[in-house]
Amino acid sequence: MTPEKTRPTRKIEIYGNKFVLRTDLTGRELRDIEYAMYESVGVKKTSNPNKPEMSFSTKDSLIRKEEAKLRAVIVSVNGDNDVVNAILDLPGKVYLEVIKIVETETDPKVEPDSDKVS
Repeated sequence: MTPEKTRPTRKIEIYGNKFVLRTDLTGRELRDIEYAMYESVGVKKTSNPNKPEMSFSTKDSLIRKEEAKLRAVIVSVNGDNDVVNAILDLPGKVYLEVIKIVETETDPKVEPDSDKVS
């Protein structure tokens, strides 16, 4: 295993909260984001071995994918490295802006409200 390289980051502030973000994601991180969605898929045996039954929890898969995106993009929140819990503990308006920024970093079609980010 190669040693962790120092990766470029950028600092932003949203409603007084300080965030450190990665400036780019690796292919592995993007793959892990997609993989997180499929962790909620289950397969169950049926009486016909050629037709297993699949179960899929949309809610769980979307939450897992969102959390994977947060962990991939955000390095720290107000100095806290437990980014998912730190973000979930912030006021809703901050959380929503963070989600927009994370979506922008993982999907270039999404734009954050630039007047709320400095």
